Amino acid sequence: MSCATCEAKDTKAIRACVTSEGKFTCKDCTDDNNSGSLSLEMLAKELRSLRKTVEEKADRKDILEQLTEMRRENTELRDENVMLKDKIAKMTSRVAKEAKTEVRSYVDSVVKNLPASSAGRVTYKEVEDRSDRKLNIIIRGVRESENEEGLDRKEDDRKSVIRVCALTGAVEEPDMAESILSIRRLGKYDKERHFRPILLKLSRSDLREKLVRTGRRMKELNKANQTRYRIEADLTKEQSENYQEMWKKADTQSGNGVKYYVTGPRENPSLRSREMTEEEKEAGESKKDKEED
Repeated sequence: MSCATCEAKDTKAIRACVTSEGKFTCKDCTDDNNSGSLSLEMLAKELRSLRKTVEEKADRKDILEQLTEMRRENTELRDENVMLKDKIAKMTSRVAKEAKTEVRSYVDSVVKNLPASSAGRVTYKEVEDRSDRKLNIIIRGVRESENEEGLDRKEDDRKSVIRVCALTGAVEEPDMAESILSIRRLGKYDKERHFRPILLKLSRSDLREKLVRTGRRMKELNKANQTRYRIEADLTKEQSENYQEMWKKADTQSGNGVKYYVTGPRENPSLRSREMTEEEKEAGESKKDKEED
């Protein structure tokens, strides 16, 4: 019996051999093989460590590339921000100029449309007040909510005015709901007062103009439904006095077969005339007779 590797025949050496597929290897050859296996394992470990190091360096490279890209993007964003601020500044300046021009034009139009009796006493405060009320309407005849909570009453009022305005046919409910900026009752809350006027501020001037011109339609609705709704422009004290004076003037000038009346929006009314009907002539004669008596 000899070693399969070195063919040693030393009995002690053979006894120290280990079995491998029915063959025998001596102790020296076995130690050499084990030493080789350890060397391979160490090499594999070194290779794994090296690969890990390479991967880590690759990751660092990716991170550096990403940081470089982020810095570039940050620089671009900073440049865009500067440009945006410049554009905003220019737009703000342009809007301010346009607003100033619009205000001047509005003031000129207000002064131009004032009646002769008040043209000389118009003030900047009056013009500013009229400008603030341009998008306001006042709705009368809407019953107070029975809710105790203020917010609940306001929501009930909101639903009521949307419904009332839609009844006129001048606006649709969704458009009206979106257009309401604010809503409040005029006057102090009192359980005994059931029909305080409601002040609305709208976002759309076209809806406001349609609603303040629904007087005739509202009269028909009130007569058919036994209600007393009215939609009016929110006038300043000066405008209200001017409107009343116009009607007094119309009443004073009416006669001799001619009927004077006030037409147009309340904030800028005008005096018109027409021939009287037979009924109006008879009523005028009757009134004249009573005054003479």
